[in-house]
Amino acid sequence: MMCVWAGVAEVRFTFTRHGETHTFNLATVSSGTYGRDITLMGYKIELLDLSPYPGLPPTTPPSNEIKVKVKITKL
Repeated sequence: MMCVWAGVAEVRFTFTRHGETHTFNLATVSSGTYGRDITLMGYKIELLDLSPYPGLPPTTPPSNEIKVKVKITKL
C-alpha cells in the first residue's frame, strides 16, 4: 500500500489464470489515472474496501493489519 495523497491509496494485485499472470493497481478513489476496477481475462475485478483507510501523515501499517475487500465477477 502506498498513500499518494490524503484519502487515496493504491493496492497492487497479481491475477493468474491458466498460467497467464497480470499485475495491476486498483485505487480507493476512481479519478484520472486511478481506477477502482479493471476488466481482465473475462473478469471484472473491483476494489470495494481497504482498511485501515489511508490518512495523514501517510504511513504504511504492518502487513498483517491491512485488509482489502474485492469483488470478482465473471463476465
